[in-house]
Amino acid sequence: MSIARALCAGIRDGSSPRIMAMLEPTSHQEVTTPPPRGARWSLGLSTKLLALTVAVVAMAEIAVLVPTIANYRIAWLSDRLAAARTAALVLDAAPQEGISPDLTRQLLESVGAKVIVVKREDTRRLLAASDMPPMANVHIDMRETTLWTAVRDAFDTLTAGEGSVLRVVGDPPHGADFIEIVLSGTPLRAALLRFAATVLLVSLAVAVAAGVLVYVSLNWLFVRPMRRLTERISAFRENPEDASRIIVPSGRSDEIGTAEEALEEMQRELSQTLHQKSHLAALGLAVSKINHDLRNL
Repeated sequence: MSIARALCAGIRDGSSPRIMAMLEPTSHQEVTTPPPRGARWSLGLSTKLLALTVAVVAMAEIAVLVPTIANYRIAWLSDRLAAARTAALVLDAAPQEGISPDLTRQLLESVGAKVIVVKREDTRRLLAASDMPPMANVHIDMRETTLWTAVRDAFDTLTAGEGSVLRVVGDPPHGADFIEIVLSGTPLRAALLRFAATVLLVSLAVAVAAGVLVYVSLNWLFVRPMRRLTERISAFRENPEDASRIIVPSGRSDEIGTAEEALEEMQRELSQTLHQKSHLAALGLAVSKINHDLRNL
């Protein structure tokens, strides 16, 4: 009755249009909606995570494989120099006329070299040599090897063709300046290829296992919660007044848990605001109907 009296008083004093404007439901107002955006193809978070994992694993594998091959090459040449130093001690201790050609050939075969030379002061002594020693086209000084030169020389060895001949200089036996050997580069290249294939397969297996583990862990820890947030936001957008579409926080204590709690609070406030707006719109519609009935009276 109080509402009716107020409306009657408004009608008598001529202010009913103003009251009607105040009580007019907001649902009759024009609402401009943005045009729908066209569908765009984009990579999902899981795809980007998989690509990033593959790239990181590949870079780590390359970073491990290259120095490993270079170290294997250094170790292979160092073993030949060590065998050459042992053979040099035997040849140097024995009298020159007492060394048979068969012993020289066996020593050269044990070293894998064609020529063994020792330099003392200003003299170079040829300790052993094959019948037709080849000319060396690659010179390696093991006394001045750095990481960069080792990696570069290993790459050159792998890409070199058949028939290369190496001249390798290293630390000498006691009392000499240096020792040098001349040997074929084909056995070194074959050994490097076998070692690289083995290391590549092992590294690939380890990298795949590590990559799968990292991908599954990151997908479970980050991608799935982010996908859940996206799905709950999309569901709430379709019907904001439905309280059942409000996200339920998972109770995590990290940034994702904080985002879930903030989203829940925002959705509840928005849902309550929309409910109040609906109630006010319904009340305005009812009052307008009452006003219309009173006018008819």
